[in-house]
Amino acid sequence: MIVPDAAGARWRWLLADAAEPEVQRWLAAGPESVAAPGRGETIKRTRTGWVQRLQVGSAGFFVKTYVYPTLRDRLRGVLRNTWLRPSRAAREADALRWLRARGFAAPRPVAVGEARRRGLLHAAVLVTEAVEGTPLDAALPAMPADQRAAVLTRLRAFVSRLHEAGFRDRNLDLRNLLLCPGTDGPRFVKIDSPRFVLQRPGPARDRLARADWQRLGASLA
Repeated sequence: MIVPDAAGARWRWLLADAAEPEVQRWLAAGPESVAAPGRGETIKRTRTGWVQRLQVGSAGFFVKTYVYPTLRDRLRGVLRNTWLRPSRAAREADALRWLRARGFAAPRPVAVGEARRRGLLHAAVLVTEAVEGTPLDAALPAMPADQRAAVLTRLRAFVSRLHEAGFRDRNLDLRNLLLCPGTDGPRFVKIDSPRFVLQRPGPARDRLARADWQRLGASLA
């Protein structure tokens, strides 16, 4: 197991959506194999997770793995995502599917896997198609002032559209917005929204919408 003391935890796919034969064969090895470190280029690594980029056939994918290596780690998230609740990986996939279904740019979630024992989450993995873009926290500082102002104007419109559609991100940092080229100018791709909440579509004057703007403002500052 990729989690040292996860004996008895059972891995299973909650989602495995791939039409390409090469990707189907890759996923058929099981979520533990797909999640294992050292299978691709490591983008990020911490004590409780890692992100890898892999090429499977002609397609690129990001594989994000969350681990809860100790009982304390598992119990810390009991009321959020580690016991009889959707994992962070599953919530991220739900957000991506919601966004894509409503015309927002977001990576396609390909697979979600979890390892649980007696309902307690030991590890989870999310596989998404790779999107070529630059996180806004890296893109904005490199721009000339006039270009930055134009991008920020588009960003305000993008977040307003998200809110009017009923989406409250609760994780609206610049690093979680990719700046990508578009046919009519730059576009934004939303990633990493495991804490999202849905509200009734329409004018967004609620506390969660204001909190999104405040968090984004703090990230911009």
